[in-house]
Amino acid sequence: MQGMRYTMRAVIFVKRSVRFPGKHSVLVNGLGLTEGIAKKLSETGLFDETIIFSKDENFKSAYGNIVTDDSEGTILDSVIRAVQEFGDIFAFAGDMPFICLHIVSAMLLKFDGKSLCPRSSDKVLQTLHCIYGKRDLMALKEYAGEGGKSMHGFIERNGAIIDYGSNDNICFENINFPSDLVRLNL
Repeated sequence: MQGMRYTMRAVIFVKRSVRFPGKHSVLVNGLGLTEGIAKKLSETGLFDETIIFSKDENFKSAYGNIVTDDSEGTILDSVIRAVQEFGDIFAFAGDMPFICLHIVSAMLLKFDGKSLCPRSSDKVLQTLHCIYGKRDLMALKEYAGEGGKSMHGFIERNGAIIDYGSNDNICFENINFPSDLVRLNL
């Protein structure tokens, strides 16, 4: 990737969970769920910075810089705010513990400035495993201004999509309930 390197920040989005309060701090392999994600991303050397973009101003991390997400509303508002503040970002969900570096690396190599999102084998766009380009900031704002709420709708209209095989579905598993920790052997 040398010579083609973009300034890219990994931004982990952390919102308060209604279904599983405190899930971002649940211990997985000795670290809080989101802290483990931040550790893995910061240790890759692929990113200039790892940011935890959190609605919880009391969130602490040894591996990511905490920035309070003061946006209102949906994840779309949070992504707009993050792109405004940080430029090109690789967005990660704070509840998706399986970071598959082969997918992350492939996306970084393919990124040309246009927002880029993977689609898992079950045809689900993984909008919190996307690269959002600063050149798409105006399109993001226009989409929101037209009443758009879904990141899926924005990517389908304005982004590039990469398909991945069924073996990669584990990369996009997330934790929504305590039972997910058991189901995923965490």
